[in-house]
Amino acid sequence: MNNWINSDHNAFNVKVSNVSGKYKYIINGSNGYQYESSEMTSGNTWTTNHANLDVTYTITIVNTGPNSLSAKVNITSFIN
Repeated sequence: MNNWINSDHNAFNVKVSNVSGKYKYIINGSNGYQYESSEMTSGNTWTTNHANLDVTYTITIVNTGPNSLSAKVNITSFIN
């Protein structure tokens, strides 16, 4: 998890807000790590600590409802 500004970051925070619809999130790492949340209908914040510096993480927000999903997503990486 390389940061282009400063030292390598080893944690990240994801905040989902202003949600209209149902969703879940999936985190996949290039090392085989995978996490899938339960279904949600409101904003949520989660933090992944101890991220591996050599791993690329992909965060996917999945619409699980019958209608359109809208939300604001903010991802911040940091040194833990």
